[in-house]
Amino acid sequence: MHHLTRSPRFPGSVPGLACRAAWAAVIASAALALGGCSTAGTGTGAGALSPPRIAEVIASPDRSDADRSNDQRRKPAQLLAFIGIRPGMVALDISAGGGYTTELLARAVGPAGRVYGQSAARSARPPPAQSEGAAAPPASAALAPAGNAPRPAPTGVAARAQKPGLGHIVAVVQPFENP
Repeated sequence: MHHLTRSPRFPGSVPGLACRAAWAAVIASAALALGGCSTAGTGTGAGALSPPRIAEVIASPDRSDADRSNDQRRKPAQLLAFIGIRPGMVALDISAGGGYTTELLARAVGPAGRVYGQSAARSARPPPAQSEGAAAPPASAALAPAGNAPRPAPTGVAARAQKPGLGHIVAVVQPFENP
């Protein structure tokens, strides 16, 4: 049986709840800030990428096979439509990891925009037990369709910025506590 204990630092709270609430507040603030940027002075959603343009971004011939595999589970068309990204915008991808979303945003904003992909330094956090996709698939995976194949390992944000046409990606390696 799982018992919840109270935190001595936050009387009446559950451990970890304050941290989750803080992260939820950060994410909500970022969403509101980006939402304000995407509609400022142009009317709600005006200038956002059209579905055909989103399809072009996703179908870019120089995207990696690993990213195309990730598209199956990450739904990039829905993401780009939801956030209302526009050409020329400045965007921030917090906890950019391997840069999958950072690269999509950079393709969407085009050369007139800029995308900052922030990640903590590798030494500032413990390394993962295994890289993404390195774990052996569960026994049931042998019966699963190919869409459930192990995930490919990510590419770093800085490496993505070296791709032709993506020089407007700025890799930011800085602790999240000190943005």
